[in-house]
Amino acid sequence: MKLLVKKLSIVTVVALLAMGISGCGSDRADDLNKTAAEQEYKPDGDNDGDGLLNGQEDKNGNEKWDEGEETDLNNKDTDGDGLWDGNELNVYYTDPLNPDTDGDGVDDGKEVYSCDEVIYDIEKYSKHTPTNDNSVDSPDVIDALEPNNDSDGDGRTNIGEKDKGTDPCNPDDGYPWILDACKDKAVEGVVYVPGGFDVDGDGEIESGFWLSQYPASAIMSEQLDSVRYEHFEDDMNEKFDVLSGERITEYEDGEVYHSNAIYKAKFTDEGTKPTNYLSSIYGMDIPLAFKDYEECVVEGQTPRIATPPTNKQFIHIFKLQEAYEEANGGDGTTIQNSILGNDVNVPPDYKVDIYYIGLMKEYTKDIVKVEGFEPPEYWKTRGAITKENDKYAWTDIDIGDFTFPGYSDPHALIVRKGWAIDLTFGIGSGDASSGNEVVFRLATPYTQF
Repeated sequence: MKLLVKKLSIVTVVALLAMGISGCGSDRADDLNKTAAEQEYKPDGDNDGDGLLNGQEDKNGNEKWDEGEETDLNNKDTDGDGLWDGNELNVYYTDPLNPDTDGDGVDDGKEVYSCDEVIYDIEKYSKHTPTNDNSVDSPDVIDALEPNNDSDGDGRTNIGEKDKGTDPCNPDDGYPWILDACKDKAVEGVVYVPGGFDVDGDGEIESGFWLSQYPASAIMSEQLDSVRYEHFEDDMNEKFDVLSGERITEYEDGEVYHSNAIYKAKFTDEGTKPTNYLSSIYGMDIPLAFKDYEECVVEGQTPRIATPPTNKQFIHIFKLQEAYEEANGGDGTTIQNSILGNDVNVPPDYKVDIYYIGLMKEYTKDIVKVEGFEPPEYWKTRGAITKENDKYAWTDIDIGDFTFPGYSDPHALIVRKGWAIDLTFGIGSGDASSGNEVVFRLATPYTQF
């Protein structure tokens, strides 16, 4: 009996093989040998085997690929990044129509696997865990969806390398940090304030800028020549920002001269007393105290003059200090890159201290019309706006058709003490009297680097 069964089994096998040669098995073999495009279109089929049904890929049901609008039902990897369409949509959550979903210069396949990988997806419903080794500010987001990750491990983010023209998948091809590139122009007490976030809510990401850690010291250094402005009105419109958006026309358009001593500013730690910092200089002369300080720029750009910080820059600093203190504690002086956003010009962990800002009255670069002034919403002045006169700021010297000394200048050079705003001082005034000192520190415009 056992022998008979064995023989019947062999016969059965032979018969089945014969059927495979001449029967329905031949049709199945033909199906397997057909390309995806040759297979019969069925909405619930999966011609290319990428894990997406034909009906999911051919969204409008016209049985052809509408390039740029839908994935190709006859191509596992529509965008050519090495990842199958079904895995992009259902496993990695990347864009199957965009080879670089996060726009950082590295294709999704390399970010899901690695820069050195040459073979990517080999099956639908991939079991591969996408790479998330180098995320800077979004630890729960995979590298393929995080432009601030660092695929080659050289300390520079992918988006930074893309912006600077270096290869984000080559650790030997990196751009110089701004601190290294500008070291020959370094000034004692002047540091880089990182950007990488939107300060004023306009949708634009701000770059960084250079700033003195301390106000200008009262210790006398090099005395500069007395000032003679040949075209005072033009000089003031050039050196300061008029926030009304209109050019100032009330100032003297010819020569203005005064003999006050001006000293080249030094930025050293003189403690918390305002009397230890330079406050005897008129607002209009402050840019002159930054003599010989040149903004560091890339080749082909023209350096711009240093000035006091703008109100936007003050708020930039306040936001960084508050964010760091909230995250790490401390005394409110420290700022760090990558807490509010990543500035590609410095390492992600770059941090520095800015001292005494908010403890003393400080000049800004901004001029406003006193009457009817309303600060922009993003300034968040927290209710503190000081005016000694509803229409005019104080002037000490003759800079226009004003009564001087007195409250006669319709424009004020904005003074800040932290979030509070003071509109007392015209551009032709200053205050070194005890308890009312107005100091200043150096800032460059937002960098072009």
